[in-house]
Amino acid sequence: MSKKKERERMNYIFKQIEKAIELYRPSSLVMSVAGFNERAINVYQKAGFQKIDSFQQHTNGGIFLLLRCRKN
Repeated sequence: MSKKKERERMNYIFKQIEKAIELYRPSSLVMSVAGFNERAINVYQKAGFQKIDSFQQHTNGGIFLLLRCRKN
């Protein structure tokens, strides 16, 4: 993927996060991401999410490590 396309996708994600915060005014946002998805983890870290814990999830016929992340 080109650097320009990657920046566009990151900006889209950042805008959606900002929109959710503006609309719902949460004290924090919590989300989970697959532990093997390093690209997504990097994007969410750049958006201000920090890892708070991890857990295993049975899904799609397997067991996967998920990271729970929070943005205050």
